[in-house]
Amino acid sequence: MHFNPLFLVPIIGIAAVIIADQLARIGTVEKLQPMVEDLTQLYEIMANKSSAYIEDMEAQLDDADPATKHRLYYLLSLQYANKGDKKGAARYTELDSKLFEELEKESAAEQAPADSGSSC
Repeated sequence: MHFNPLFLVPIIGIAAVIIADQLARIGTVEKLQPMVEDLTQLYEIMANKSSAYIEDMEAQLDDADPATKHRLYYLLSLQYANKGDKKGAARYTELDSKLFEELEKESAAEQAPADSGSSC
């Protein structure tokens, strides 16, 4: 039997609602509001096939660090696929692949001097 990660999407959405409710009761929901919003977006995009966050996420790309860009590229690709735009989905999949390759090269370059200095 093959595990499908989409099985977890409804669980994540339900968990987000339960967590938000519990945190609201103890008065700490404001501190975790960004996490709750991210989980809500994830649920909407993956479970409900939403494409409502494209404009907002594209606007975030210019100031995003690499980890955030990776997340945004992935979610943008899903949203374009959700609305039937194969070219848009492929564009963000390609951007994500290029970003990953660049990060791998940077990581290898950072490790190379440390590796060359060690001797047995």
